[in-house]
Amino acid sequence: MTDELVNVSFESEWMNLAPWVDRPDIDLDSFANELGISAEIISLLQSWRRDGFVIIEKGVDESDIDKFSSELDQFFLNFSDYVISMEVRGRQTWSRAEHSSIVSEVGVKFNNLHVASGFAGSLCLSPKIIRFLSSIFLCPPVPMQSLTFIKGSQQRTHIDFPYVNRQRRLPQMVAAWIALEDVHEESGPLAYFKGGHLPTLTGFFDWGNGNLTSVAGSNKRNSNDFADYLESKMKEAKLAPVMFLPKKGDVLIWHANLPHLGLPIRNVDLTRRSFVTHYTGLFDYPERWVSASDCDSAGYSKNGGLIFEYPYDQGKKNNKFDSWGQIETDQAGFRYWLSEYRNRLQER
Repeated sequence: MTDELVNVSFESEWMNLAPWVDRPDIDLDSFANELGISAEIISLLQSWRRDGFVIIEKGVDESDIDKFSSELDQFFLNFSDYVISMEVRGRQTWSRAEHSSIVSEVGVKFNNLHVASGFAGSLCLSPKIIRFLSSIFLCPPVPMQSLTFIKGSQQRTHIDFPYVNRQRRLPQMVAAWIALEDVHEESGPLAYFKGGHLPTLTGFFDWGNGNLTSVAGSNKRNSNDFADYLESKMKEAKLAPVMFLPKKGDVLIWHANLPHLGLPIRNVDLTRRSFVTHYTGLFDYPERWVSASDCDSAGYSKNGGLIFEYPYDQGKKNNKFDSWGQIETDQAGFRYWLSEYRNRLQER
């Protein structure tokens, strides 16, 4: 039994480990019909295979956004009362160690609020998102991490899997970006390269010593090298970035290998509130992030997706908002899938 990363060296290995929808040897329509997948989802899967992303307009309930946004505002007013993980221009820190004024600065993001806020968890597990992701993973989707942005990231062109790589099989990862407000073109919108997700276009970037993922302390190349590489590959493919200007509640779901970026902020007074989650399927979720406990405090299920509370966070003070543990969940479903997960581990 192990949750160690399954190494990928070549394109063929990547495709063998990828979700079924990515595999060119599988007839999408026939396979999806055999599984009983709806015509609506099949249409989305066709777009996914071709473009590397889908956009679901009004993909989440605006009332859930409003609840989460209000909770964020309360958090910012009582910033030092909480111990919430955050990143400030690449520096990892905690809310208690910073002044609340930092919230309005560029380059700030809050880590893993899906295990601090019940409202954030509800956004992660919104029915339309979970329904689509379930058709890709063919098992319950599980968030591995989430990022909450107040301003645009301005991050150069990148692909997620070199940074988000705790899933057992590297290609088994999908990201969802939720607009918490209408996004203005001067706020530093997200942009993506339509159709740029194919390994035949991107190749695989070597971070050093043959590593396909970024490993802190051992990289011989950096994020700017990665951006230069990807931008060159997209230029070769004659692909240009497409600006994403969503309305509140719209959701962009993208492939693990889709190049994307944060465009420059042209008006620093504008916010670009967004909530990003990186998912994997239940049976690729890392074992070390699942509590040994069988009790309900290990996590919960909602709408067919699961959230596990990180074992290293359980029992800590000041790292939860009031809504944590207050939303309606399916604990019978959670216990069932936790048992299935552990049974699968025993079979490995």
